[in-house]
Amino acid sequence: MVDGRAQLDAHRKPPDALRVAFKRLQKLRSRDLDADYGVIDFRRELTKGQEDQIVETGMFTAPTLNTALACFDQYVFHGMSASQTAGARVVDDVPIYDISDIPGKLGVLFLIV
Repeated sequence: MVDGRAQLDAHRKPPDALRVAFKRLQKLRSRDLDADYGVIDFRRELTKGQEDQIVETGMFTAPTLNTALACFDQYVFHGMSASQTAGARVVDDVPIYDISDIPGKLGVLFLIV
């Protein structure tokens, strides 16, 4: 344990509750998934329970994310012209969240829209 949190073990079987939730969510239609308040979605207002589970732990800076995206573009779209690549760019810094229900540092979420 580090700082009272379990360390992430990528080879460990996920908890049963997480596997059951994944199976259920995997089968939902897009519109039903958007309406499911069991899913943390920062595009809508969070429930009180979701707010209690989430702690902002840091920030990814926009320049750092843009560097990562440029590397991704270069790797994935190697040899393509700039007009053919994804060309995604981040304008603002993006928060990093820790979610109490997810052990380790897996609870890192950010959304680039």
